Amino acid sequence: MARANQTCSSTATYWIAIAIYWLSAACVTGLIGVTKAIGQGLCKPTLSVNDVQFSPIHLETLVRNWTAVVSVDASRCRANFRGTFDIVFMRLSETAPDMEFREPFIWMPPSVNVSVEFGRDEAVERYWIDNVSPCICRE
Repeated sequence: MARANQTCSSTATYWIAIAIYWLSAACVTGLIGVTKAIGQGLCKPTLSVNDVQFSPIHLETLVRNWTAVVSVDASRCRANFRGTFDIVFMRLSETAPDMEFREPFIWMPPSVNVSVEFGRDEAVERYWIDNVSPCICRE
C-alpha cells in the first residue's frame, strides 16, 4: 500500500514539473514579444466620432441603426497599421433598465463606418471610445 502512494506522489510531481516547464516557456515567449514591441515604441491613434445618425425604424425588423463615421488620425503610426477599439454606449429603454454595453470595432486610417442595431423602444443617452489598441510608431 505504501508503494502505491509513493508512485502516485512521484507521478504528480512529474506532471507538476512538466506544467511548470511549459508555463515558464510561455512566459519567456510572451516577454520576448513585449520587449520587441517596447523597443520599437508604441503610439496611439486619435479617434473621433462624426456624422452620428439614427435610422428610422425598419418596419419588418422593428430595429433602427445607430451609424457614425469614426475618423482615425494614425499619422504617428507605421504605415498600413490597424487596431481595435470599443464604442461604449449608455442605452436608454422604455421597457427595460438603462444599460451600458460596448461594441468592438477595427480602426484603420483614414476612417471607419460603424453601425449598431437598437430596438424601436431604445435610444442612446451617450457614447464614448474606449480601449484603443496602440500601434508601432513611425521611426
